[in-house]
Amino acid sequence: MLFNLLTVRRTLWTYADFSTPYSVATQAQKDEADNRINQVIERFLLSGSWKNVTRRVRVPIYNGMITLPRELNSLRGIKIENNGCSCCPSTIYSRFHEFAHCGTGCCSSGTYPVSELAQTFLTPEAGFTLRVKATESAPVDMTLLRGYDTDWDEYFDSVTLSITNGTTDTTREWNSMPQIQKPVTTNQVELYSVADGVETLIAVYAPGETIPSYKRYKVPEFNNALSAIIMGKLAYVPATQDTDIIYPGVIGALKLGLMALQGEDTSEDDRADKDWAAAIRLLEQDIQEDEGDSSVPVFKTYGDFGAGRVFNVT
Repeated sequence: MLFNLLTVRRTLWTYADFSTPYSVATQAQKDEADNRINQVIERFLLSGSWKNVTRRVRVPIYNGMITLPRELNSLRGIKIENNGCSCCPSTIYSRFHEFAHCGTGCCSSGTYPVSELAQTFLTPEAGFTLRVKATESAPVDMTLLRGYDTDWDEYFDSVTLSITNGTTDTTREWNSMPQIQKPVTTNQVELYSVADGVETLIAVYAPGETIPSYKRYKVPEFNNALSAIIMGKLAYVPATQDTDIIYPGVIGALKLGLMALQGEDTSEDDRADKDWAAAIRLLEQDIQEDEGDSSVPVFKTYGDFGAGRVFNVT
């Protein structure tokens, strides 16, 4: 069963805020309760792979790279859609394979991370300005810090780009992306690079995103493939709306997590540790209930396989 933020807040109000009844709670108290619920969700997502936290999505490939959507924290599996090439799904390597990797044929390449701080899904070509398109009724400023100019000299200052109901451009030109700091907005914001008068969409930022940061992976370039199907684990994204679904959504575990936070607040570390451990056990039981025996690997071998015919002498 899935639960939204409203249901979790109401159900666990006693553990999220114990000062007033929910029926007379102020918005500030509800916001603080949401903050505590989000702290628990973040701990859980950092602690393991639980039920309903894996997603299968299709992503585009640009210049041999894929960038994970903001909702995904890590890559668990990938299959390049390669227009008939007979290669198997790509192996996922660690970041250290980047320099120990050889490209000796279609099927020998793996997928490995190259950045955890990508701000866009497409890297613009050198010599670009930036443009935003938005539908904000009240203008707010996006800050663009540093980056490199067209002579590859570093900027040490910042410029601002107004987010309005319309289109706004910078006059500054870059060879590499500046560091973006975006205010909270009402609607999504589209970011474009502009070179020689041609605009290219390079990012779409959600209203709550303030410092964009995505994981980017190098993938095998099979027959100029344009997309890949990936399996990824959910990233922590704070729940802010009553309709936001809570993952993982085990009420008992969320209750114990809120109790553990109370223990940390009062420096009762032993109590907090026990509550966190009990919460994790509930999440593990939830996985076991969902997957059954398939979650426990079973190895079967022939009696005479390998060293099976060698007698054990004691």
